Amino acid sequence: MVIDLLISRECDYAIRVIRSLSTFERMSIQQICKQEYIPHAYAYKIIKKLEQAHLVNIFRGAKGGYELACDLEQTTLYDIYQAIEGDLLLNDCQRPGSECPNRNGGKRCKVHAALESLQEQFIQIMKLQLIRTII
Repeated sequence: MVIDLLISRECDYAIRVIRSLSTFERMSIQQICKQEYIPHAYAYKIIKKLEQAHLVNIFRGAKGGYELACDLEQTTLYDIYQAIEGDLLLNDCQRPGSECPNRNGGKRCKVHAALESLQEQFIQIMKLQLIRTII
């Protein structure tokens, strides 16, 4: 049995990376992994995604490491989710441009409409959840 999780392990680790860096001190990957119990194999990939989303800065060289680049008073759970997972979709038919076989004659499927409403509500809740309140 395969279970798809809404908040993946990778997203969970990303929140923990942000928590680790919330001291605003430059840290090494080893320090972050040790403090947050994150496997090294995940950490580099996660930090790269967080950097691309402008949530983390990467410094190379002898004094290199990682620092928080975002404002914890404005960064939301959705910001981190989107950096790691992309757009939140509850069902494949929510994907822009997808073809739903249950749309007959231009009518919207009631299931699609219900999932779309739930999806938007969940996104709004995630956008209200400031990261500083959960780290």
